[in-house]
Amino acid sequence: MDEPTYKIIRVALDRDLIEQIGRDIYFDVVDHDRVRTFHVQKQTPFKLFKVGKLKQISKKAKELKLFLEVEFGLHRGPVSPPVKSMEDILLFFKLYDPEKGELRYVGRLFVNRYAKPCDILGKVNEMAGFSPDEEVDLYEFIGAAETSGSREGPSSGTQTSHMLPRAPSSEEVENAKQSLKECLSDLFKLNMKDRLASALSTLSIAETGLSDEQRSSVLEFRVNFDDFISDYLTFEQDNSEYELQKLQNDLLSSAMKKNRETHLSYKELSEKLAREEEELKKKLEETKSRNAKLISDWEALMAESEETKSKYVSQKPKLAEAEERKRIAEERMSRSTAACFVPGWEKKEKR
Repeated sequence: MDEPTYKIIRVALDRDLIEQIGRDIYFDVVDHDRVRTFHVQKQTPFKLFKVGKLKQISKKAKELKLFLEVEFGLHRGPVSPPVKSMEDILLFFKLYDPEKGELRYVGRLFVNRYAKPCDILGKVNEMAGFSPDEEVDLYEFIGAAETSGSREGPSSGTQTSHMLPRAPSSEEVENAKQSLKECLSDLFKLNMKDRLASALSTLSIAETGLSDEQRSSVLEFRVNFDDFISDYLTFEQDNSEYELQKLQNDLLSSAMKKNRETHLSYKELSEKLAREEEELKKKLEETKSRNAKLISDWEALMAESEETKSKYVSQKPKLAEAEERKRIAEERMSRSTAACFVPGWEKKEKR
């Protein structure tokens, strides 16, 4: 079968990232099978598509995946992209919420390849809608697609290489050696692959500053660079999956612990309320008993009052009768006293 005379160019836009990331947990930047696709004749000059040096890394590949960068001004009109140098790299940021199990795209940012995560943390928080001092965990994710394709040394599509037209200076050699040492001592540094490729490119053409053994090791490492990067990316992907599973496991463990603590708290509160309920029942029984005694005493008082009232009513005629007899007795006594009085008795007594 004849070799195809065209290339397939897949162009992803910002809206593709926003639409695709978040519908489900999709950890790659974008699904290129769901973006706009162009079939371009191989003879078409690359400058027509504004991709520059991509010709060097894609001349052997049938498919070319691109991200179309468009910057908009105040009135949503396209403006010139920011000025970039060979030291700048484009990073895409996604936010994973472990509590909701959601993943969403928050934006992209050009950073210096030698920058540290702390240098961009403020901008990352701003894109995510967090406060500048919010603590977040940053993870570097490299898709498996970066390990595919043909392997043709440092200029292949699996890594970025800086070709130096001249022999590096002693200072550049020392910097490259230090960069190589840092990359190998900590494989999880930001943009390790590009730094490692740049250091190997510099050291491979260095005329001074390296021993024969070091030069031989650098050349051998450079020859096996693609295999190393492939193994590294596989390891990093597996490690990312492990970290994700570990994070989810920790979250579930934390949730179980929290639920257990809440369960114990509810149990203690339930027992406390049960005790209070018993105390209230006792108080209620005492109150009922006192109320029953009060009603009984009240009824006795009412009966006694009725009896007293009845006696009072029956006593009134007797009082009137006694009063009448007393009046009659007083009148009789008065008449008796008058009858016994002797006239002149007082004069005789005076003499």
